[in-house]
Amino acid sequence: MARKKQIRKEQKVAAVSETGTKEEFILNKIDWFWVGTFLVVGLSVLIRINFLEIPFERDEGTYTYYAQLQLDGKNLYTSFDAMKFPGIYYAYAVIIAIFGATIQGVHLGFLILNVITTFWLIRSAKILFDKNTALIVGLSYVVLSMAPNLSGFTVQSEHLIAFFLAGSLLYSLKAIESQKLYLFFISGLLVGASIMIKQSAVFYILFIGIYFLVESFVNKAIDWPQRMRQLGMYSVGVFTFFVLGLIVVKAQGVWDDFVFWTMEYPKSYASQIKWEQGKQLLSMTFDRIILNYEVFWILSGLGLVAVLFLKNVPIRTKVFYWLFAIFAFLTVVPGFRFYGHYWIQLVPALAIFIGLAFYSITELIRARIKIDKIKIVGLVIFVLIISSHLSSQRDYYFKPDHTQILRKVYGLNPFPEAKVIGDYIKSRTQEGDEIVVLGSEPQIHFYSGRRSPSKHSYMAHLVGLHEDHRIWQKEFFQTIENAMPEYLVFFDHSVSWLVQQGADQTIFSWYNKFATENYKLVGIADMISPTQTVYVWDNNVNNYQPKGQYKIFTFKLNKPRNIEGQ
Repeated sequence: MARKKQIRKEQKVAAVSETGTKEEFILNKIDWFWVGTFLVVGLSVLIRINFLEIPFERDEGTYTYYAQLQLDGKNLYTSFDAMKFPGIYYAYAVIIAIFGATIQGVHLGFLILNVITTFWLIRSAKILFDKNTALIVGLSYVVLSMAPNLSGFTVQSEHLIAFFLAGSLLYSLKAIESQKLYLFFISGLLVGASIMIKQSAVFYILFIGIYFLVESFVNKAIDWPQRMRQLGMYSVGVFTFFVLGLIVVKAQGVWDDFVFWTMEYPKSYASQIKWEQGKQLLSMTFDRIILNYEVFWILSGLGLVAVLFLKNVPIRTKVFYWLFAIFAFLTVVPGFRFYGHYWIQLVPALAIFIGLAFYSITELIRARIKIDKIKIVGLVIFVLIISSHLSSQRDYYFKPDHTQILRKVYGLNPFPEAKVIGDYIKSRTQEGDEIVVLGSEPQIHFYSGRRSPSKHSYMAHLVGLHEDHRIWQKEFFQTIENAMPEYLVFFDHSVSWLVQQGADQTIFSWYNKFATENYKLVGIADMISPTQTVYVWDNNVNNYQPKGQYKIFTFKLNKPRNIEGQ
């Protein structure tokens, strides 16, 4: 044993003498790629940790509240109006079960998802390009995925799409490289999970599938049976979660409701926006989402152009990048709404294309000028670009004013106010108490931890143009009148309701009568301006006259509920 220790000591001394000082020996042993990866991931954590308490907007409120109902044992599509495939509600339910039913817990869960997404993209870029370019891709994703007008700071479902895509891309590259069948399955499993989050992810399923198809035909060593096995394993992976979701829906006995809410109802919803309006929305949204991020979008476009001039890159690889761009954009198109958060699905592709720009340019330079460290030079230049961007936007990234960020991104939507009201109700109710929110702000249910007695917690459905909206209103009235919930919150806010022209508006006259007869006003949130909301509570409401365009009224039940048998 002593002799072995002496030999190891002599070997270390010899190694140090060959490489120089002990410090130089240690530096030579460090894998700087992993150090860089750790720093990139650390930057993502450093930024996102400042947004753990930023209030939800209404989509986030919908997903988190419905996930809570799932955890309560409620059935999908009959206990609440769910317009998405079941995967999205299960995903949020898992995050809440692990990290807690708090705004900080959900944000923490998504922080970890974004860290993993960044790591997967770095690994993918290392296979596509090289170590230095991989770090550029990681840095690009960290910054672009936080763009405010993309709702990067949120827990929107599109972050889940990016997560699953990044994983599928990595394992598809590994599958092509190693030809191992189980990797084709994992790639399909991950991208297949994304369609259970949002239907638009089907374009990424097609993209990865086409990529496998092209690569299998190009590789002459692969015979037909092997090609079929690979595509078969990918297909099995793609359909695994989809089939499991359908089995769960069927087992719960809610198949007809599932078909209605996920397939029939969205048709009327999607048809509201025509292509001419969509083009205007696209132009308006695009101008907003690239604000302060122009250099990154320019670089991504440059990457797609520059790769065309690389002689050592096969045509199929160039086609791969352009197909990636086309299919990534298609995920944003359905419905022609082009909302900012839709573009989060595009960010992994943008990050890859930025890496492609630096890879292509440095390769073109190296083909003409022999510079050994040109890749490192490219990385240093990009780090300077990132540093300049972070410095110019440091207040947003490192000292965010949550209320003002929500105002700049969503205007006078009542998202900060919903958090205050939800906390107020939580402090004055007990677990098991019910509340009703008249307005499309289900996040109040999440904040307060109090459920609605009605399956209709998204009021825009009740004042939309679907032929059943009058029936839904009557169901809502009856349920609320029977339950007599402890608190009632009414949003005097047009955007929270989105009343469609020609829709039945009986709900407003019903509210006036029902609240007047059964409830006492205990809170007013007066939205006077983007920078000022006045909150008035309890006895002070009697002497307050609201001044703002938008108001939110909170009522408390002013008489005991009817108890059966008494």
